[in-house]
Amino acid sequence: MSNTDPIYDSLFISDLHLCEERPQTLALFQQFLDTTARQCRRLYILGDLFEYWVGDDMATVMHRQVASWIHDLTDQGVSVFFMHGNRDFLVGDQFSRLCGWTLLSDPHILRWQGENLLLTHGDQLCIDDVDYMKFRRFSRSRFRISVFLHLPRTFRRWVGKRLRRASMKRNTEIMDVNRDETLKLFGQHHVRWMIHGHTHRPASHEDTVEDMTVTRHVLADWGHSGEVLALGNTGFERIALPAPQKKAPTRRGHHS
Repeated sequence: MSNTDPIYDSLFISDLHLCEERPQTLALFQQFLDTTARQCRRLYILGDLFEYWVGDDMATVMHRQVASWIHDLTDQGVSVFFMHGNRDFLVGDQFSRLCGWTLLSDPHILRWQGENLLLTHGDQLCIDDVDYMKFRRFSRSRFRISVFLHLPRTFRRWVGKRLRRASMKRNTEIMDVNRDETLKLFGQHHVRWMIHGHTHRPASHEDTVEDMTVTRHVLADWGHSGEVLALGNTGFERIALPAPQKKAPTRRGHHS
């Protein structure tokens, strides 16, 4: 990091869904890491960085390239934190070491200027999607995860592609968070702010919990363009990211 103070305390992103088939989003992420991300102290990635994940041992060249870019950012003095999403909840310690990031539990409480902020991917709040919530409970079992990660790679790759196709079909009908469930989470953790992704409905919503005004910031998904939620001395602001000048990433880092 340069000798000047960073502009932002923290930046928040989610739902990039990086994969080989989306080279412009990959280029956008690389451009973001080389520019805007270097102006903050901390970067929080709140899930679904990747389109799908079936084990650290199956990381592709693209995955390792992304890890190299992120590690380059940490080498510049920016602390990077990653929270699992519904697409990449199998990301583990091996890949995390390549990235140089810190894994966060979901939800996570962030302390800022004497206040608590709650960070979550957001899928656990979509309780009206009954089928998904059943799948979520089934798939997050530690025992089932352990069994799955020991299955043959060809089978895991097949499962990942099938889940990806199913998720792409469901993307057009992602349910929003349940308001009562969201307000309950605010109350349980006694926070005034919540930040999450998952729903692909970027906006900021105000509500009331026990006579206290609370705000829920929803992060944007990325495609040809992107958006970042920034936290600085003046509070929150949304930063629109321009489309990258290059169509595909070319720089190779020294950590791949």
